[in-house]
Amino acid sequence: MKKLIAILFVVLVLTGCGSKKKDEKKEFTLDNTSWVGTLNDGVEFEDEKIKLYQNEKDHSDDYFVGSYKLYLGSEGMNQVEEYNISIDDIKDEIEKNDNYSEDNFIFVDIKYDYGMVSGEKIEMYASPIPWYGFVLEDGNTLYVTNINTGAKLRFTRK
Repeated sequence: MKKLIAILFVVLVLTGCGSKKKDEKKEFTLDNTSWVGTLNDGVEFEDEKIKLYQNEKDHSDDYFVGSYKLYLGSEGMNQVEEYNISIDDIKDEIEKNDNYSEDNFIFVDIKYDYGMVSGEKIEMYASPIPWYGFVLEDGNTLYVTNINTGAKLRFTRK
């Protein structure tokens, strides 16, 4: 009997049965991350602040500073409707790309306070610059669209 109990104990330990650990998926965040764009532009997110650089290697000029709020999944999809983007259009994008799902949909509500352009400070009056798109499952690639301009952007985590 002791041998049977010992065998059961070993099986439980090796298989993880009885363990309270769950395979929890960590929620995506932009906070404290830096990204490089396909045009060698860069963006940094820290404590709900954003800095977007025209040149990822030169942070002394040609950049914008502001705040952001990140919405994920269905909450993010609801945000795009405020900008006259149909959830059906988003769902069509999801159907066309195996890497996209509602779970990895993001909406980034950006409001720039000011910019530095050619050495001159430009006040932005917290103009909204919303992005929507997808973060790939590895959490290291963002595909986003600037709603105001329609520009499609790709960023890779540094």
